[in-house]
Amino acid sequence: MPILLTNTATGTTVELPDQLDWTDEVWSPVVQAKTTTSTGALLIEEALKQSGKPYTLVGTDDKAWCTRDLVETLNAWSAAPGAVLTLTIRGTPRSVTWDHEQGALEGFPLFFAADGSIQSSDIYVPTLRLIGI
Repeated sequence: MPILLTNTATGTTVELPDQLDWTDEVWSPVVQAKTTTSTGALLIEEALKQSGKPYTLVGTDDKAWCTRDLVETLNAWSAAPGAVLTLTIRGTPRSVTWDHEQGALEGFPLFFAADGSIQSSDIYVPTLRLIGI
């Protein structure tokens, strides 16, 4: 099943490598704050997060590669503050934005290419850090 990412501002959809590891698929929606009162008692407050589910999609040296062209497209999308995207993963569309606090996007070449010989078809290993909104 393909992993799709749609830029809702432009309506453009890209297909991401389907072997990306969703490293934080299992997460806890509970937020917790612990404080100690002036009497020394522990006060614990808990609630369910209204949004903020992480979607970290990671490629590796041996799978889930993409082209430099795709990394450049994603980089341009991540440069737009407040970008709203639709991530379709496991067959379900989800509204997300880039998680800039965690580094948003990484892409490094699988093979070294000398400056001046880099091409849009070169193979890159991507990491996308998105967050549910």
